[in-house]
Amino acid sequence: MVIGAVIWAVFEAGFLLFALTSESKPLIYLFYGVRGLGYPLFAFAFLTWINLAVPRERRGRASGWFWFAFTAGLPVIGTGIAAGAIPLVGEYATFWIGFALVIAGALIATFAAREAHGLQRLLGVGDHDRTASEEFSASISILWRNPLIGLATGLRTINTGAQYGFFVALPFFLQDDIGFSQTEFLILVVLTFGANVVMNPISGQLSDRFGRKRSIQWLGGVGCTIGTLLLYWVPLAVGGNFVVVALCGAFFGVALAGFVPLSAFMPSVVDEADTGNARGMYAFAAGFSTVIGPLVYSLLEPAFGIAGVMYTFAALYALSAVAATWLRSEADPVQQGVPRPEPGVAAVA
Repeated sequence: MVIGAVIWAVFEAGFLLFALTSESKPLIYLFYGVRGLGYPLFAFAFLTWINLAVPRERRGRASGWFWFAFTAGLPVIGTGIAAGAIPLVGEYATFWIGFALVIAGALIATFAAREAHGLQRLLGVGDHDRTASEEFSASISILWRNPLIGLATGLRTINTGAQYGFFVALPFFLQDDIGFSQTEFLILVVLTFGANVVMNPISGQLSDRFGRKRSIQWLGGVGCTIGTLLLYWVPLAVGGNFVVVALCGAFFGVALAGFVPLSAFMPSVVDEADTGNARGMYAFAAGFSTVIGPLVYSLLEPAFGIAGVMYTFAALYALSAVAATWLRSEADPVQQGVPRPEPGVAAVA
């Protein structure tokens, strides 16, 4: 986490001091791109820490609280600050406000968070007796050694793939085509992910009670399919009616919380020695989704327009709902006693 915070701070400072002020595209790509290495190290190392510290039966709700805080920071508080600060001090100064907030969070995590699992090395401790190279190899091979991890990795990629794609696609659609102002769009983002923030811990608790697979499949997969279509169809039908579009955004935010149990599901379907690798693949998928969403937009929008982009995201969510049929875990409250597939053997619905 500390390494991630340092990487982010150094390259964010370079981005603000040198890249933006020089208006050099190569420097902007360099500093802004490399900065991205720090974010998953910090965020998903913390999620790993939480899963190590929390008893197995409460990991669903613990993951929900992690995503509550994650979403409260990135799309809600961050966007809310931007909506208020940009009209007052401009975009460049708003970047510095964000920089200060990230540094404050890093300092709190470094000096205020104290728990044994987060302060010790896992490799070579107890059952984690593999070398670093063996662990790295195992972290990749787990995708085919345990097909459930490969399946869940794909679901996690879809989970926020469209979300990050929306950050690219919706400003053009809602501002240029529908007529929303920049401030209205930013407030819409706050409301959408504010609903997600509220729902994240609820989803975690519901999944611990009623089943993680059910939450992922129905609330996440089916709900996000409907929510994505609503975010496209409804603005076309009602135009600039902010309240109606905001309700559609809130519906999508609530549905997105259905995927929260994936972070508890993945470590529950592997042996103890592979729990770190399972969490690593979860973090990889979460990071990869930030690439997939904008990539889908950049590839499809020139040829098929915003309609093609939104229908593709909806189709991906529908695919995730179908694929979730094969999820199996002995730790799932409604699947107690269902045997976990042996490594290399696909799960059967």
